[in-house]
Amino acid sequence: MRKTKPKILIIHSNSELGRAYKSRLELEGFDSIFFTNHDDALAHTQIFSPDLIIMAENLNGLNHIDMLDLLDSTELAYKTPILVITEGNYSDLKPNGKNCVYIPKTAATSATVIAQI
Repeated sequence: MRKTKPKILIIHSNSELGRAYKSRLELEGFDSIFFTNHDDALAHTQIFSPDLIIMAENLNGLNHIDMLDLLDSTELAYKTPILVITEGNYSDLKPNGKNCVYIPKTAATSATVIAQI
């Protein structure tokens, strides 16, 4: 029986960085999908059903707190781990009990991201 690859949804306004995460995660054996637009990402959450969501702190005019609120409608914000790549250090913040981990952008290497999975 073949084991399915863990699925990772990446939402990042920087397409170069988002594609770099996607490529590295796929090299590590993960199935990943990448969006720069939060609306497109939300539309695909039910179809893709990710095991992890990686998102930037700011998403083209939308901050991560607003995105977490939008994810509430899909119930993913509570059952799916979410890794938020931040400009600052928010290690103690858990918005509304959601399953979030915050990593400063300066520490968000592919190895650090993979370690959160």
